[in-house]
Amino acid sequence: MIIFMATDKTIKIIKSKSWEICVTRPGYLQPKLIVLRAETTPFKITPKVVVKIKDDLWVKGANIFNVQRRNEAFGYFKKGFEEDKNWPLKIYKRFKYDEKEAGFFIGKIKNLKETDKVGIFSEYNSNLLKIQNYYAIAEVLADYCEDELRGKNNDLLKFAFPYSKLDMENFESSLRRIKKSRNKDKLIQNHVKEFAWILTGYNIVKIYKKKDVLNEVKTVGKEAVRLEFTGESQEAYLLKSLQIAIYIRNRIKELSQQLWFYIEPISVAIAKDFGISRNDFFQLTYEEVVESMKKEKCTVSGNEIARRNDGFICGFLSGKEILITGKISRELYDYFTRVDEKKISEIKGVSASKGLTRGRVKIITTPQDFKKFNKGDILVAPMTTPDYIILMRKASAFITDEGGVSCHAAIVAREMKRPCIIGTKIATRVLKDGQMVEVDADNGIVKILK
Repeated sequence: MIIFMATDKTIKIIKSKSWEICVTRPGYLQPKLIVLRAETTPFKITPKVVVKIKDDLWVKGANIFNVQRRNEAFGYFKKGFEEDKNWPLKIYKRFKYDEKEAGFFIGKIKNLKETDKVGIFSEYNSNLLKIQNYYAIAEVLADYCEDELRGKNNDLLKFAFPYSKLDMENFESSLRRIKKSRNKDKLIQNHVKEFAWILTGYNIVKIYKKKDVLNEVKTVGKEAVRLEFTGESQEAYLLKSLQIAIYIRNRIKELSQQLWFYIEPISVAIAKDFGISRNDFFQLTYEEVVESMKKEKCTVSGNEIARRNDGFICGFLSGKEILITGKISRELYDYFTRVDEKKISEIKGVSASKGLTRGRVKIITTPQDFKKFNKGDILVAPMTTPDYIILMRKASAFITDEGGVSCHAAIVAREMKRPCIIGTKIATRVLKDGQMVEVDADNGIVKILK
């Protein structure tokens, strides 16, 4: 770990690069740094083509990356397809193996009582790194295929669904069974146990309860119908690659949520050994946790942990790992997220599911925001993950800062037949709670109504 002090030179280097906000999401230093380490680990897609990411940072709650990354990745994919049109399928098979290994580990830690804490925490770190490494290609591969397919035939995007079944689909099926059953109690109990992790993200754990299930059952929809594609071979390989990217991208999120949820008791126990709070524990890097375990005390000062709680910048700058803590992170967060709201009367994005509706905005960025959401509100979020499903059932439309047709919000919107506009980049920063807007998802426009 290279820890930079917040020197003027370092800040100048950061500001000199062209960044794009990928997503804004609350969370602790520990999971965010593990995720960025995984995403910036070189990823081999064919024997001759390796994807490399050099710039990727969390600035407080914003994940930013160099805007050149997308174009560079597209170049990697083009070379990969020239070498082997089936390389995404080979990546999928590799991912399924790693997914299985992560599943074994999750099964192991679900019911652990006495264990080797160092060993288990190391296994957790290893599994999270391995799974998140696929994110180096999954999101941008979906964007690449989407661009290529849209240039050939816009109708092909109606086939943009996951290559294999996700837990999200099993979640929906379980709710439908509960809705049809007369004796719901046992089914609800099993459902809550199986999907206990559904509200967890970046080590922020919210308990999934019976009342959540009862609310969801009221609005659960019919099973989505998948169309069979019988088109040209060139379109077929791109479509299959898109579906693989959609599956891997969303499955990464599901597995990560489960890892974060089930490691919670071990983490709480280790924090207790260190004499610190569980929240402070998640502000330690993996190396600091291991070192502290060896010395049987927390090796990071209380002042430094306080600085990390105040804010942090972590990740990779020109290929070098950095960590900057304290006040400067808040200043840089404001610098990267600033928007001149006075000049904006409408927001543009990409239509992921068509439709036209009006409603009141609710900005949802943390699980704590869920309680303010009412039926018919328009869900506005940086991105959505499986924990947002509860709200998505009640929403009249979805608007997100990030995403393409492969993102979670897009998939759910098409299944629920809700208007959805994704990739606005600025919706959560411009729109306000209670504001009336018109969501024109036919044209990808959100109009702010006076």
